[in-house]
Amino acid sequence: SSAMIDIVLIVLAARWILFSRTYRLLLTLLMFYALRSFFQAIFFMRYPEGFLWDYPGFFSIAVEYFPKNDFFYSGHLGMLVIALLEFRRDQATFLQWFTGCGIVLNFITLLTTRTHYSIDLITGMIIGHYMYIIGEKISNYLEKSQNENCDRQKQIEETEEHDHLVFDEENPSKKYVF
Repeated sequence: SSAMIDIVLIVLAARWILFSRTYRLLLTLLMFYALRSFFQAIFFMRYPEGFLWDYPGFFSIAVEYFPKNDFFYSGHLGMLVIALLEFRRDQATFLQWFTGCGIVLNFITLLTTRTHYSIDLITGMIIGHYMYIIGEKISNYLEKSQNENCDRQKQIEETEEHDHLVFDEENPSKKYVF
């Protein structure tokens, strides 16, 4: 399951770097993990009884194998939900299915290894979904504002160019540049 998270994370990052024209994903992940850090700073839970998480013998980019108290809420499932929504927006069908399978597999794995409580997993998915919606709204607002500023700047430049032109009143088709 950690290999699936790594694959999704690498593909998501590569697609964002190569094809994205928006800050939606970056804003969403920033808000998601900032809120998660806030909750982890104020919300401590005991390790689930029978905690079975240990180093499986291979490296992972996104999964830490040492025990730590970062249960609430699941960053792995939240990130996978965000990735699923991003792939859905891009209409990447195979990646949607792969990520959906990753969500199911990770949910089952994290519960059976007693690495998370069920509330952590469900909350991570819900917050991931809502952070994506909020990130999309903020991104759309910022992009709209940026486009309006670019249009305004273009109008100013055109006006400045026009101000340098002087028309000959006797011959209106003739113009002089100063």
